[in-house]
Amino acid sequence: MRFERPPASTLWRRAAAAVALGLIPFVVAAVHHRHSTHDAVGFLFGYTPARFTHGAVWTLPLSALITSQATRIGLAVGVMLVLVAPYLILAGVPRTIVRYFAGHITCTLVMLLAIVVSSDAGWATATRLYSTHDTGISAGLAAVGGAFAVLLSRTRARWLAAVAFAIPLYFYTYRLGSESASAVMADVEHLIAFTVGIAIEWRWPLRAWPERRVTEDDEPSRPRIELGKLLPGSSHLRTVRAARLGRAPARR
Repeated sequence: MRFERPPASTLWRRAAAAVALGLIPFVVAAVHHRHSTHDAVGFLFGYTPARFTHGAVWTLPLSALITSQATRIGLAVGVMLVLVAPYLILAGVPRTIVRYFAGHITCTLVMLLAIVVSSDAGWATATRLYSTHDTGISAGLAAVGGAFAVLLSRTRARWLAAVAFAIPLYFYTYRLGSESASAVMADVEHLIAFTVGIAIEWRWPLRAWPERRVTEDDEPSRPRIELGKLLPGSSHLRTVRAARLGRAPARR
């Protein structure tokens, strides 16, 4: 059977979900900027390597649900939001959430290990980063962006996959030779998340619309041959031989 396109109502619901989920980090950031709720939000969402290693493990996933600024979106984050929205509409909310948090958690843990090891080795920048807040949606968006590029490569518009790969890579690499060490670590973090999204989508494809699939309807019809008709002594084989010799088949 062929992959069927979901009804328009499903796609519209996914589009509404994309808008709602995209607003959550900014709503949390706005609540964080309120004096009455600042401490509570900071306790729940304020991840630092120091807090995490001292038991505040809940801050690792929750730190992906808050932005550093509630009223302004950076260019790179805005572009990634544009890439993430169509992935959610095409692939659905559950797959988007899995890739988002998988990328965020994986790259944050990798950088946590790098910061702890570098700090113990005496690197001052790592020691400072050990107690610095690391929150934001950019790593999760990078992971979903990587998944979207892989998804595009399996559709009829697979030529767009190169664009979807190139845009994030540009934003994560064009400043590597001129930025500070902490900024380099942030870009490396994004590259890790981007790779995680690619790996997950590659390993677990959607297997539904809009991916292309070679089905029985797409393959040319092939004659079906029954083995019993080709066995020596079979009536079918005697008939074929007699037809070739121009005489009636012998009866037994």
